Amino acid sequence: MFTDSGLPYFECSETIEVIRFSLEPNKFFSNDKDTLLYQYLDHLNPEVIIVDGLWLPMQPILKYFDAKKIITFRQVEPQWLQTPPLPDGSIKKFNPDDYDLVINKEPGFHLENSISVPPIIGVSETQVKPPKIIRDVLKVPKGRKLALAAHNGNPGELEKILEQADIDRGEYHLVSLSNLQEEADRLFPLSHYLSGVDLAIGGCGYNFFYETRFYDLPAIYIPQFRNMENQRWRLETNRNYSGPFNGADRVVSYIENLL
Repeated sequence: MFTDSGLPYFECSETIEVIRFSLEPNKFFSNDKDTLLYQYLDHLNPEVIIVDGLWLPMQPILKYFDAKKIITFRQVEPQWLQTPPLPDGSIKKFNPDDYDLVINKEPGFHLENSISVPPIIGVSETQVKPPKIIRDVLKVPKGRKLALAAHNGNPGELEKILEQADIDRGEYHLVSLSNLQEEADRLFPLSHYLSGVDLAIGGCGYNFFYETRFYDLPAIYIPQFRNMENQRWRLETNRNYSGPFNGADRVVSYIENLL
């Protein structure tokens, strides 16, 4: 798994190696074979390449690999499917023909030549933990409801979200996991433990939104600005979405058929 993200991650499997690298955008469409991304892939000589939305760094180097190529998208703004003018004046656009499979994983979003699947989330029916666990870990007083603030975003966003979230502090025991490292570790992945939450509070990012919809969980969504996606579109389009949520199974099936 290659990523340019600086966010921390958990070792979820001994069979997955996470490699962090710089995207080196100054080399796109000029010195692409000099990028760390190309050199890693060339060394590995993969049989399957799966791209999670970030098509631009891959476009100029895909032709060098015989691997089966799959890309998944959630909702993106139209400008993210093409480049701004490059130094030579040209504009490069996402080309679905570069891939063997183009998969759209967001209801209500339309992408040319793609196969649509339900949302891909980090929980299934067999992974739901008993409600008591999260309440015990977060020490929720008896007779109080649990309001959980769960948001990974830019500095200061969570504080503003909590200012805008009008909840009865007498009725709800409010907890934010961002300041509770030990408890957060015990509740990882959080999506497995939401059954004990009475009210969820956060932005309207893909994972938070569809995981709370999976639980049919009362939630306060406060969309945040993002360059790539439109969180307000997600809320307005899919606020009543109730399933299915088996996008991961569908994607695996499509890939197996491809191979």
